[in-house]
Amino acid sequence: MTIRNSDVRGRPAGLQVRSARKALYVGNFEFPDGNAAGKRVAGNLKLLQRVGYQTAAIGVSRNMTSGSGLSEAVTIDAVVTRNLPYPEGLKGWARVGSAYRQVRSFLDEDPFGREVSLVIFYGSPVASLFCLLLIRACRRRRIRIVSDCVDWLSVSTRSPVFDAIKFADNLLQKRLANTRVDGVICVSRYLADYYERHGLTTIVIPPTAGAEDSVDAVPASRQESREKRLLYAGKPFRPDMKKDSVRALKDRIDVVLRILRRLKAEGCSFKLNVYGFREGELLDVLPSLTSTLEALGDSAVFHGQVSSEEVFAALAVADFSVLVRDVKRETLSGFPTKVAESIRQGVPVLVTDIGDISEYVSDGVHGFLLAPKDFDAQCAGIRKALTLTHAELAGMRNACLHSMAFREETYAPPFVDFLRALGLVSEPAGQH
Repeated sequence: MTIRNSDVRGRPAGLQVRSARKALYVGNFEFPDGNAAGKRVAGNLKLLQRVGYQTAAIGVSRNMTSGSGLSEAVTIDAVVTRNLPYPEGLKGWARVGSAYRQVRSFLDEDPFGREVSLVIFYGSPVASLFCLLLIRACRRRRIRIVSDCVDWLSVSTRSPVFDAIKFADNLLQKRLANTRVDGVICVSRYLADYYERHGLTTIVIPPTAGAEDSVDAVPASRQESREKRLLYAGKPFRPDMKKDSVRALKDRIDVVLRILRRLKAEGCSFKLNVYGFREGELLDVLPSLTSTLEALGDSAVFHGQVSSEEVFAALAVADFSVLVRDVKRETLSGFPTKVAESIRQGVPVLVTDIGDISEYVSDGVHGFLLAPKDFDAQCAGIRKALTLTHAELAGMRNACLHSMAFREETYAPPFVDFLRALGLVSEPAGQH
């Protein structure tokens, strides 16, 4: 059974679970915004708080010594936060027993942990065997356990051994651990349909965390200019990726660059700012782009890896964010956090129309939807964006700022229904 969302374009009534309950999020995330996983979890923790839960999180931290126990508790945004060491190398990922014992002790000995009635795991802080052990521990303690599933990744590197290990670990979590839980929070209908076929209760919730923003007006910091300012942020490739293996790219930055090369030759004026990697890093894995980058010249600027604050500052003054993806299981199963962040910031998107994108992004309103597998059509879509008038662009910005698609309050009513289906809400939810 899939709990259906309310109309994401409307503003829902506030619903909450009347009695206070406690929930724990645990997994491979850096809370609250150390990575995309941390942002996803931060959004869902806000949703839990909105429907009446007190919350705690056990994530991972790169600042901890390998093999150390749980960090001291720190409260961030009303979330009691602890961390395990970030797993470095195969030895770090193999510390399943140590990580499991730390979480089990938290549930048995910590005052908060002893009152937890709901555990949600986002991936695993170590190898996926951890999730099976956690499921067993929750069953014994009569704790409802839910998986937050946001992807179905495949890995293609120069190491067949590494690829095989990652494939097996991913299979263990997606096909075994995630089918033994009480319910699954899915980021896409692709995943919800899969787990519904396994008889699980599911709900679809896209990414909802983003910079604090206002729906009152377009930010005054944006200054109009003749050239359109485009932004891409992320790292779509691994440094050990096979040379020019474009199908291994999660985001087709190569296609974006080739589209812009054509449009520049047509006389379109733009500047693409790329955050997350430098030009040299890109050419190391995609040397075939050398002539494209030469043709683009200073129309494409690579800023390398920077802080999330710098990316948000650049996004705040961009005209469009851009994202092109292929149609494959990896992209159909997920939903791009960068699209949610862009629209919440009032920045229209140029994005491939695959998966659930069109359920949240209206073509010509919140940006332009680009046809998959059609280079000419993608060029035409981006050309439209580059030739918009200032007034047309301002209208799109305001439509993005007023969108409710990526705000946690939109999903409170169906989330209460999800909790009720799991037996966690026995009485009708009250309205504020």
